[in-house]
Amino acid sequence: MLHVCAASFLLFFSTVTFSGTKVAFTGDQGTDEHARAVLAMIANEGTDLLLIQGDLGYDPFVAVRWEANLTQALGADFPVLSVVGNHENHEWDNYHDYIKQRVNRASGLDCSGNVGVKAHCQFKNIEIVQVSPGINEIDSVKPDDNYAQYISDKFSGDSDKWRICTWHKNMRALQTGQKGNSTGWDVYRSCLNVGAMVAVAHEHAYSRTHLMSNFENQSVVHQNSEMTLEAGKSFMFVSGLGGRSVR
Repeated sequence: MLHVCAASFLLFFSTVTFSGTKVAFTGDQGTDEHARAVLAMIANEGTDLLLIQGDLGYDPFVAVRWEANLTQALGADFPVLSVVGNHENHEWDNYHDYIKQRVNRASGLDCSGNVGVKAHCQFKNIEIVQVSPGINEIDSVKPDDNYAQYISDKFSGDSDKWRICTWHKNMRALQTGQKGNSTGWDVYRSCLNVGAMVAVAHEHAYSRTHLMSNFENQSVVHQNSEMTLEAGKSFMFVSGLGGRSVR
């Protein structure tokens, strides 16, 4: 069992400290001055790892600018894990190369699988599974690729590490905007069954659930700030204020 207190959430991104390892979560970035300002805030927080939940850039031919923004704010070797979003349709191959190269350069970050799409990664006392449910805008990415079973397989057995599931798109009931049902509930169920928190983006807002025993039915365990993550209990959040816009 792992205990987490409600994180000290900052405007435009959230940070959570996992037993001495500080992780920042964001998404829906773009590449303009607003995105750069968010990255500067993340750097100033003393972050150890950045997880980006998709929609890295919104225009054609900006992947190189996106990578340059990361390097300017955080450094060329800083550990960043990005997952594919629907707006990478312009040049996913380029983004994918940058994502893989950064993982290979980062000390202490190890991944197996197709990084950015369907992968299992480890960093210090944290395990992350990346999947891409509902992404049908990119030919090389499958919107349904047995993602729920992949999560269960990679998080099988007991572990004393923090577990994080990460993808881009939403279900209507678990975000505060107008996004529809894109992923299905199976991936949420797999994460909850193994006590893994769920980090997504897509909606340009911030929101977080209470500790849940069922995401589909929105069954709340309690409304306390301190939560125990264990098999059958978890929470999810949307952190989509990476710079593109605020809804």
